[in-house]
Amino acid sequence: METSKPDYTYLWSSGGAIVAPSNTKIQTGWTAEVPPFQWENWSQNRQDNAILHLFQKGISEWDAASNYYFTTNGVRSYVQGSDGNIYVATADSVGQNPVTDTTDTYWKIAFVTPAALVTAQSLGGAAVGESKNLRMSVATAAATASLAADSVVVSSALNGLPYKLTSVSKSINLATTGAGGMDTGIAPVSGFVSLYLIYNPTTAASALLACNQTTSSGTVYSGANMPAGYTASALVSAWPTNASSQLVVGAQVGRDIGIAPTSIVSTTVNQTNSAISIASIVPLIAKSISGTMTCSSTASAGVSISLASTAASVGGQTLSVSPPSGVVAPLVGGVYSRLNIIETGVIYLSTATSSGALSSTANISEYTI
Repeated sequence: METSKPDYTYLWSSGGAIVAPSNTKIQTGWTAEVPPFQWENWSQNRQDNAILHLFQKGISEWDAASNYYFTTNGVRSYVQGSDGNIYVATADSVGQNPVTDTTDTYWKIAFVTPAALVTAQSLGGAAVGESKNLRMSVATAAATASLAADSVVVSSALNGLPYKLTSVSKSINLATTGAGGMDTGIAPVSGFVSLYLIYNPTTAASALLACNQTTSSGTVYSGANMPAGYTASALVSAWPTNASSQLVVGAQVGRDIGIAPTSIVSTTVNQTNSAISIASIVPLIAKSISGTMTCSSTASAGVSISLASTAASVGGQTLSVSPPSGVVAPLVGGVYSRLNIIETGVIYLSTATSSGALSSTANISEYTI
């Protein structure tokens, strides 16, 4: 049955005589007595003020004297902090201010904060890391670069509350640390950096954050050096660095990153499903690669080269030539596209010719993350 909200325009005894009983009397309560009316006014006035506080705040403000609790079955305390955010308990506590609990030991932000509502939108089932029209390019090797996107979805975890950041335009500088730079230390030499878009739900601030791929390369940042206040993130790029710890020349559109063609195969020997390491060319997070391959023979014989995702030739892409009798097999070239990486940092090579000197090459010019 629906109940109408009571009218609390006037609080009991707001203009009357109020005297607070002693703490001992409050604990004892009424006995067989006629209490002073001032005590009764105090009691009724306190109750009215408590009810009005909940009417006004919705969720009561945190105070240092109350006991707050956390249970693993989902029953836990919610409070409003002095910063206007709603916090949910992560442990039992007394006197632990949620606003100053920056490590989420006793409290964490429960819902979208007021500042976040300005730039974050309700997303339904949007995936963390989802982006639209994301672009980044490095024309000459440098420690700095800029990334832009119409939108990027970030979160504190894969199953956490998502935030959709729009009109993203951010810069990264590997020579600095903190928001807009490396998470800690210096960029790797001839390695890879993971680039994350990070977000502070309290202030609605966002920035890029770089880290060594060995620190974090998953969908959300998992390192130990997130800048203070930033709690949500999403992987937006993974980029090679050179011997000077600079971003190499490249261009990214969406999740596709193009680099200068880099050799992975140059052989004159017939091979069958030989493992080829690509770990020094593409990052650990790479999902597929694309590039070109060539093959030829010095004899009038068929010749081929094949790249595959596994030793069982899964996903194999083949280039071959079969010249007419008496015609030396010419050098032929072609492309392979989006060869899936099933084993991290490894693909498989097969080459063949029935006679003559074999020559086969392959390179990588693009990878997806």
